[in-house]
Amino acid sequence: MTLKDHTLNFEHEYIFVPSTKEKLKKNKHSILSNIALAVVGYKVGDIIHWPFKDGERKIEIVKVEAWEG
Repeated sequence: MTLKDHTLNFEHEYIFVPSTKEKLKKNKHSILSNIALAVVGYKVGDIIHWPFKDGERKIEIVKVEAWEG
């Protein structure tokens, strides 16, 4: 999934995996992470305002792809 953070002005690709397979150095984030929970139920083009630890951020879903691994 590619997300654009309008608050911090960057775009990043995230791979959401079960918590036991999380490996941040390989860009694999837990499905229970803040960013994963923020985008559950949304689709490409949606913009979400979500309260992260460092304050509310505006996140846009840019692209969603199935991951097999």
